[in-house]
Amino acid sequence: MNRDIKVSHENESRITTLNGHVVRNLITLEDHGSERISFHVLDFENPMVPAQDKRVVHNENDEIIYLVSGEAHIDWGESLEKSVKMKPGHAIFIPEGVSYRPYYGGSTRIIVVVSPSRVIGK
Repeated sequence: MNRDIKVSHENESRITTLNGHVVRNLITLEDHGSERISFHVLDFENPMVPAQDKRVVHNENDEIIYLVSGEAHIDWGESLEKSVKMKPGHAIFIPEGVSYRPYYGGSTRIIVVVSPSRVIGK
């Protein structure tokens, strides 16, 4: 394992997309050797509204979503009965195996921290 500090800038990061939205994978295992944690910036120029029955679940990692700007709304629970409307500055922790349905408004920027490390998008 390389025990040296790695520096990354969003303009030089691996760019992928997630449902047509830009993902900047700033710190990942693949690009920086970070095995336990990864750091991503996602920009939503247009709203991302999932279908009513669409859920996201990550069975292999925990996530923290931090809302930098714009708007976000997250539903979760057995029948999506729990929800939070996030404002800039809010962070939400989503444990491994918990299903949720996100909504991100247009002109929204979020930071996602994932453990263990992975690349988001394609």
